[in-house]
Amino acid sequence: MTPINVVALSRIVTDKEKDAARDQITPGKHAIDIVVRVHGAMTVGDDFEQSPTARAVSLETVATALYFAGVTRERAVAALERAALGKATEADDKREVVVKAIVGDLKAMYASLPKEAKRGQVRATLIVNEVSEVERDSYVAEAESEITVTPQVVEASV
Repeated sequence: MTPINVVALSRIVTDKEKDAARDQITPGKHAIDIVVRVHGAMTVGDDFEQSPTARAVSLETVATALYFAGVTRERAVAALERAALGKATEADDKREVVVKAIVGDLKAMYASLPKEAKRGQVRATLIVNEVSEVERDSYVAEAESEITVTPQVVEASV
C-alpha cells in the first residue's frame, strides 16, 4: 500500500469506535473476509515548528518553581489557594505588578526555548463502502484475469 492509502485507512475509524468494537469481540481466533472501497480526498499541511509554550503548565512545574524559590510547603499551598480563589490580602497589594512582571519574564524565557518540530495536519473526507459478496466476486474475477495475485499475510496486534 502507498503511504497515502495507509494514512487514509488510519483515518477511517476513531479510537473510540475501535475500542467499542473490540469490547464486542470474544477471545479466540476469528476469520476475516472483507473488501472495502474507500474514496475521497486528503489534504496534508506543511510541517511546522511550534513554541513549547503550547504545553499547559502542570501543577508539578508550579510546585517545582515554588520549591526553587524557597517557599515552604505550607506557604506554597496557602499562596496557591489564595491565587485560585482570588482572595487577596494586604500583603498582596503589589501582587498584580509582580505577577505581570513574572508573566513577562516567563514569556521571554519560553520564547528563547528551541522550537519543536510538528507534522502538518491531515484532513480527510472519505467515503467508506463495504463491498457486497457479488461485487467482491466481480472484483476478484477481474483481478485474476489481469494479474497474478500473491496473498500477503500481515500479523497485527491491536
